[in-house]
Amino acid sequence: MLLKVDNNFDILSLKKFDRIVSLVPSLTETIADLKGAGQLVGVTRFCKYPPDVCIEKTDIGGTKSIKFNKINKLNPDIILAVKEENNRKEIIALSENYKVLLFDILSLKDVITMIKVLGRIVDNYGGAEQIIKKLNRKFSYLHTATLNSAIYLIWKTPWMAAGKKSFINEMMRYAGFENIIQGRYPEVENNDFKNAEFILLSSEPFPFNEKHQNELRSLYPDKKVIIVDGEMFSWYGTHLLKAPDYFKSIKRSRLNN
Repeated sequence: MLLKVDNNFDILSLKKFDRIVSLVPSLTETIADLKGAGQLVGVTRFCKYPPDVCIEKTDIGGTKSIKFNKINKLNPDIILAVKEENNRKEIIALSENYKVLLFDILSLKDVITMIKVLGRIVDNYGGAEQIIKKLNRKFSYLHTATLNSAIYLIWKTPWMAAGKKSFINEMMRYAGFENIIQGRYPEVENNDFKNAEFILLSSEPFPFNEKHQNELRSLYPDKKVIIVDGEMFSWYGTHLLKAPDYFKSIKRSRLNN
């Protein structure tokens, strides 16, 4: 059974699940922070927070390359997935035998809904509410009145960027940037860089470093090219509690340069 979590989803209908498989690192971390680590039986090889929890759980493969035989052995009560991060065909296949909760995370509002849902399935709704209060408070201090135009690169050869129809787009605004790229994750060409004041190089999924920074500075000497922590822009759930302070540091650095 495939259950899509949207604005009409009945969160209160959910119960506690004792055997959970998480197919997304951000979900794994949030469940652990909600004191639900004991209910997690399987995680992906990309799940790394918290380290001790992820090491002891069964590795069920990658976010887009699931090992079905391992999941079948775990016999989970529920599987957690995200539309953007997981393979559609694999999710549909899993939903034929298991209950699958599918999130679509594009905004901070979606993250809050996700935390509420996870709070229900680990039987810690009070803890979820406390995390949500912290998130709302931290993000309320970020002002988005003055924005610098920017491109947020996630891949090289070809150049690919996060577009306006992505969760990263909303985080860019909180960090003080106006995304000039349309779509979700399109390829970008030389022309696309013209109207950007800043080029942001994410540390993931492509590991941009100083070599790429210098390369882009040579190609576009009139642009400011900075390397940013991809986790702060693309991870959701409890990981986002670290993002506002990081965004503030970016703003301070930009003002000083």
